[in-house]
Amino acid sequence: MEKKTLYLPHELIILILLKLPVNSVIRFKLVCKLWFSLISDPHFASSHFEHAASHSRKIVWMERFCNIRSIDFEGSMSNVSPNINFSTPPFLFPTIKGSCRGFIYVHTRRTIYIWNPTTGSHIEIPISPFESNNKSNTLDNLYGFGYDRSRDDYLVVACCYDPDLYNISSLLQFFSFRDHKWREVEGPHGSYRIESEKEGSLCNGAIHWTAYRHYDDLKVIVAFDLMERNLLEIPFSDEFELGLSSDVWVFGEFLSVWTQNNDTVEIFVMKEYKVHSSWTKTLVFPIINNDLSYFIPVCHTKSGDILGTADGKFVKLNVEGQVLEITSNGDSYGCGFQAVVYTESLLSLPGGDIQQF
Repeated sequence: MEKKTLYLPHELIILILLKLPVNSVIRFKLVCKLWFSLISDPHFASSHFEHAASHSRKIVWMERFCNIRSIDFEGSMSNVSPNINFSTPPFLFPTIKGSCRGFIYVHTRRTIYIWNPTTGSHIEIPISPFESNNKSNTLDNLYGFGYDRSRDDYLVVACCYDPDLYNISSLLQFFSFRDHKWREVEGPHGSYRIESEKEGSLCNGAIHWTAYRHYDDLKVIVAFDLMERNLLEIPFSDEFELGLSSDVWVFGEFLSVWTQNNDTVEIFVMKEYKVHSSWTKTLVFPIINNDLSYFIPVCHTKSGDILGTADGKFVKLNVEGQVLEITSNGDSYGCGFQAVVYTESLLSLPGGDIQQF
């Protein structure tokens, strides 16, 4: 009896692969040359990112000796990954400044790395010309990374405080991966400083930071619009009161801020972007009953729980503030604790040679 050869149309194979998780798709590159070519195509990677049924989101953080680890916060927080292979010379003091569409922005004193942990590829670019001239204190500068959908371009943004223009202006620059060069945005721009080496929060096509204005020391939300390529301020809610600590983050799909006042954390959400009246106090929960001295929100799960850091640990809370899970984040001595939310992707960057670690 003659054996029948099973055949799937090429279009159907693509539709099936587009619905699979990233790690499964990467393994299927080994099936045959045709699948390898298909999955390696940048157009397929873009379609997969836009149409995959579900994306695996993880928290990525840096430990002592600058080892990088990750955890899938939708599952058990005990499933911490082994060290992810990423290395820079130890004297360069790497810090994580953000993440976007599967890439992580790692900043050092001499080089910027944009790295896709899933594929292992990365691109190195020089730090901004202003920073390389050692004119600014890098601890005061605002850095971010995001995607300009209108131009299909990725931007690294640097808002650098200029001591020669103290209380007047900052120098605003961005690196375009499409053009592969730094560009300056004509000013003047507000002069800002940040409290710590916190990464920018990406939401509604803009990168957001909380920062202090130099001229009056008032804390504000600063945003860089990736399409318009300009800097603007977004006022806090009228009900918002600065506590012992506070910052901007993304809650759901909304721009949000949190503040801790003594033993209570309050979360405000801007339900309509750039509309001041849409600020809404969404959550208020105590942390003192959980023996936590502080709690810094990082992300939220699909089920509505909030995951953050406290006392050197990752902590998962429900909306009432009750601890659901707690685990050590490892030894972050030497690099400071830096954690970002990372979405797995097959994407690659335009405008440069991709290197493999």
